[in-house]
Amino acid sequence: MPAADRPRVLFIHPAYPNQFTRIARVLHDRGDLEIVGLIDQSLLPQAADDPVPHLGFRTDGVPTPASYPFVHAFEAGIRQARGLAHQLVLLRRHRPVDVVVGHAGFGATLYARSLLGCAVVAYAELPGYHAQAARPEFPFVLDQLLAGGACEALTHTSLLHADLGVVPSHHARQLFPPELQPKIRVQMEGFEVSTRPPGGPAERRALGLPAEGPIVGFFGRTLEAVRGFDVFAQVVRRLREIRPDLHVLVIGEEATIYGNETPYLNGLSFKQWALQQAGLDAGSIHWRGFMPYDAFRQYLACLDLAILPLFEGAGNWNVLEAMAAGVPLLTSTRAYVPEVLNAPRQAILLDPYDLDGFVRHARLLLDHPERARALGRAAQARLRRDFSPERAADGYRRIIDEAMERRRSAGAAAHGWHMTHPGTTAALAVPA
Repeated sequence: MPAADRPRVLFIHPAYPNQFTRIARVLHDRGDLEIVGLIDQSLLPQAADDPVPHLGFRTDGVPTPASYPFVHAFEAGIRQARGLAHQLVLLRRHRPVDVVVGHAGFGATLYARSLLGCAVVAYAELPGYHAQAARPEFPFVLDQLLAGGACEALTHTSLLHADLGVVPSHHARQLFPPELQPKIRVQMEGFEVSTRPPGGPAERRALGLPAEGPIVGFFGRTLEAVRGFDVFAQVVRRLREIRPDLHVLVIGEEATIYGNETPYLNGLSFKQWALQQAGLDAGSIHWRGFMPYDAFRQYLACLDLAILPLFEGAGNWNVLEAMAAGVPLLTSTRAYVPEVLNAPRQAILLDPYDLDGFVRHARLLLDHPERARALGRAAQARLRRDFSPERAADGYRRIIDEAMERRRSAGAAAHGWHMTHPGTTAALAVPA
């Protein structure tokens, strides 16, 4: 298809790589859409070798410590949106954009329709701070509810100004107000199956891990309550009483981002608190922090079992990373997990508070490694079939086409924003 005839789709996200990176590459390679990425300008060097061309934008500063804390997330999103707005106007003058797909939580789509007059698809993982209410032992307080409402205001407004919304799970969709749900589509992101074979003694030694004995693992962006790190610690303590040859690998940062536990920990990090509650010595565990993605997959290949007692989190993709790597998985019945794994053929799913169940099933899988490996292979096959980048791109293409049709059916808007482009004296009327 001639380049001039292809619909132009702009994927907007301040980070790189991001939720859209793999999907955008697949759509680009198919050739019937012109795909462009728009990311924070400081990250353009990282995208230099990406087959999808990327442009940059500058965020209009960051909230200061003096900012009103209840609108911190909202202000951060508006600052991103203002920086994006200037670049969107420049893009419109260069060549019209047919569809914008952007992360609503960062303000990426807030002004897109008003400035470009194009179809808009707003992505969101969760509408607000729902993860903070996931653990009743760390009660949600009024101030957090108020701050969460401001965060929701940005996401909900972005969806109101979009033709369609997209979320990664039905679990996430049902958390939005009923008024918005009819325009929200569900499409999981795409994950590439790892072709790396299981790590043997040499691979383990190269990573500083024990060459012999089973290794169980926990991994996520952070070690916090919403991810169930404390449950993992309790399970490990009890497993070691049964299997003294057991080794433990934990990958994640010592921080709380999504949860509500910090005020209840008497100055400890959740990692410290969880180890203290479980009576575990930090020196008996192999700890790893943030690392390049290829290195992360090397570590996953060395695990005999992953234990991930997730409580909440649409964006907590460690479960799907375990599936992609073929790691046998003992995980949760909460959040999106039952949508992506069929128990007991592909994984063992338990209520995250079921300590006895986690210990019992972990012992069974460690004692019968072939059964565990069969679970890992089945989960990997499920991901290859349903959650590959190609399947995700199919879903996003349908959503993009539907958004364009909705915009065409709506017709040209009768009003627009009349403004002067920065640095010029020429007025520019932009259809809404």
